[in-house]
Amino acid sequence: MTLAAHITFYYKEDRLQYLTKVIEGIQSIKAETKIFVYSHLHFELKEYDNVQIIVHGFATKKNNKLHSIHRFYYQTLLGLGLTKLVHPYYLAWVNRKYIEKHVEDFDVQMYIEDDILFDAASFKYWLAYKDLCIQNNYNLGFARVEEDAKNGRRYCSDIVKPLSKIVELEGKKFVFNDINPYYGFWIYDKTELKNFMKSKEWKFKFSNYRVRERSAIGWHGFQMERYKGTLIPLDSSGENTYTSDVDAQVHHMPNNYIGHHTFCKVEYPLVISEIK
Repeated sequence: MTLAAHITFYYKEDRLQYLTKVIEGIQSIKAETKIFVYSHLHFELKEYDNVQIIVHGFATKKNNKLHSIHRFYYQTLLGLGLTKLVHPYYLAWVNRKYIEKHVEDFDVQMYIEDDILFDAASFKYWLAYKDLCIQNNYNLGFARVEEDAKNGRRYCSDIVKPLSKIVELEGKKFVFNDINPYYGFWIYDKTELKNFMKSKEWKFKFSNYRVRERSAIGWHGFQMERYKGTLIPLDSSGENTYTSDVDAQVHHMPNNYIGHHTFCKVEYPLVISEIK
């Protein structure tokens, strides 16, 4: 199996620690992997022979006029190689022309933010459930989590309220994420990716998300028409009680939402009670 991972990395030296862990997580997967890192500055990662760094310069905050150019101009300016006229947040959109270029070269492709730990366990989990979900027009979900250094517990960054709706597919129970399906990346096999590339969402013709999040939400955001919704598989933990699959969690390594007044209030794994 071949896997391509695409990572946007707006270069900051103190964030290299996260990028290297993301790369190492992907390299732990039992597949032939190629990793594309998109940055606005040249830098080297000599220790990784399967990593290609692709550089596009973007406008800086020092140039306020160019820094504020909106999406309306983005597609044309990128096509002309004039990204220095575009707000740097649009670096997160560069990957798509490279994904299109390599669509036939890989069995699986994913886009992931530079601080999300996705590893061999995450990939095995995805392989185990993704076909069942797709066949029933659902997206297999993940939960982006953070760890509280004070108690060692993990909490959901994006699922801010308890989930309760259970969906059963061929005897397997899942919890329906109707709160927030965002988790900082997307991953699709070649068939699903080709269908995604035909959609309006591939061309960013949708709203409800900010510039960078619109790249990472993929095809499973709210008000998109591909899926009925996003599911996370459940394991029985007692009579009419279930816990979410432990491998559905991906660590948001900076843990910067811990203590936030809204985020990181729901502990992971999720505990779901089924009402008979």
